[in-house]
Amino acid sequence: MIEMKHILEKCKLILDRHQLDFVIDMISLKLISDQFEKERIEIRNDFLVRGICEKEVDGLIEDPSYYKSKYVPKNARWNYLKMKKKQLSHCFQQALKELFLSFDKRWDICDDTVANIINIVDLCEFNVKIKSENTNDIDHLRSWIEENNIDAKKLLLYEIQSDVLNKN
Repeated sequence: MIEMKHILEKCKLILDRHQLDFVIDMISLKLISDQFEKERIEIRNDFLVRGICEKEVDGLIEDPSYYKSKYVPKNARWNYLKMKKKQLSHCFQQALKELFLSFDKRWDICDDTVANIINIVDLCEFNVKIKSENTNDIDHLRSWIEENNIDAKKLLLYEIQSDVLNKN
């Protein structure tokens, strides 16, 4: 498994210094999505064990009330977003706006650059890590934010970190 510091440094090589907050928001979205997908699988399996048919289960698992963590709508899920080919920064902005109504950032990053960042961030596998590993990753993200003088006031990482760490 690739370390967070390597992921961050690869992203930094691709992006302009003034766009590094994009990386943190992308990683935050990946973290939320991975956590959601892990819980989604658990809920799905629980329904199947109870004898509910697959077709009905597929409908039930889209009900936000079954989730302890933040419900992620289909068009804001990492696996859905990474399949997009055009207007990538816009698609991610819309997804984050749907998840966090207060999200108001706009990025002017070309699709090729966003696709490269997606490929790098996709190496983060938060859904297979234990809580202490995710805590270490978040600590490393915080340090990287400070080292690169990124304005942390509006970063999603700070909005979601306690919720994410308590759920793992």
